[in-house]
Amino acid sequence: GGAERSVYNLLAHHRPPFQPALLTFRKAAPFWRELSCPIYTLEDLGISESMIRGIFLHKHVPHALFAARQLSRLIRAERFDVAVGVLHVSALLLALAKDCFRLHVPIVANLRGDATAYFKSEVSSAVRRVMEKALLRYLCRRANAVVVPSLGVGSDLVKQYRVPEAKVYTVYNGLDLDEIRRRSGQHATLPWPKDNVPTILGVGRLDSQKSFHILVEAFALLRKRFPARLVLLGEGVERARLERLASELGIGGDVLLPGFMENPFAAMRAASV
Repeated sequence: GGAERSVYNLLAHHRPPFQPALLTFRKAAPFWRELSCPIYTLEDLGISESMIRGIFLHKHVPHALFAARQLSRLIRAERFDVAVGVLHVSALLLALAKDCFRLHVPIVANLRGDATAYFKSEVSSAVRRVMEKALLRYLCRRANAVVVPSLGVGSDLVKQYRVPEAKVYTVYNGLDLDEIRRRSGQHATLPWPKDNVPTILGVGRLDSQKSFHILVEAFALLRKRFPARLVLLGEGVERARLERLASELGIGGDVLLPGFMENPFAAMRAASV
């Protein structure tokens, strides 16, 4: 995902005196294997992915505390100077480690998306929404700093969740332009015909937070005036809904969803937009 790729870019381009290490769900992601820094997994700490999948729910409190304890032990054993929690779950575990297991290193909450949009689109239960908002405020309060990828995400935290503005830092996602240029020039089999039809390309996880349905609806208006095709690279739970929407709008033949593409940059170079 985007968060993982951003972490990879940071770790792959770090410079002395920094000596980073990574704790992740699994080492299997292709780009993790390219890193030279130490990589730990939750399984190394005796934590299964299923244990923390619903960590924001009250019934998972014992799992959350166990994971926070294991995390604090690792940080102490390796003598890390600072801990960064990427996404809400990791940041919450660090906050719990700080409060419950006397973790004394500075902690940074790296929150990637608009929290208000997430609660509107992803959390249907009112009880769960109240609980998750309270935990979001808690983890932001316990963090020494909150890093966000855009001014909009930071503004949302400040205005809607009372995070002190002085604690919020905007750090835009880094891009390796040389690597993008190299990969965009590689040969790749494009998932659309070679013709003169203008091609609009969208890339990302197919879920409600990405709002690809708006792009499909806008493309339907464009298609009434011009010949064109829309290609959406990625996988996710919204695939069937997007295919159904395209069919209902009468543009099913002009909307392609070929799935995940290992090198999307070659497709970006070939696309019209």
